[in-house]
Amino acid sequence: MFFLAVSAIFVMLTGGGLAGGKAAAGAVILVASARFILSGLYELTSSKGLEHAAGVVGLVFVAVAAYVGLASLLEDSARRTVLPIGRRGPARAAFEGGLDAQLGGLEHEAGVREQL
Repeated sequence: MFFLAVSAIFVMLTGGGLAGGKAAAGAVILVASARFILSGLYELTSSKGLEHAAGVVGLVFVAVAAYVGLASLLEDSARRTVLPIGRRGPARAAFEGGLDAQLGGLEHEAGVREQL
């Protein structure tokens, strides 16, 4: 139970950083967190309802993760968006804008010196 609760917390914290520009990655992490929480509650209470809910959320997780994986694979192969995965802001600009959009703020990143 403790493992599942701590895992859910860490997965949600990780998802906070990803959900900003990539909705699909955020959805996968959100569903995974829900699965961990429901499984932990089931372990704590032994409720059949929670067991079934955790199973259903697990199936939803598999479906969402498979969709995101397939969409990413098709996108890498075609080098364009085939199935929408909800990119927004800088994530969309980096993918659709080319190399200049990807390297636009590089000089302000940590570890990049102004002069050698």
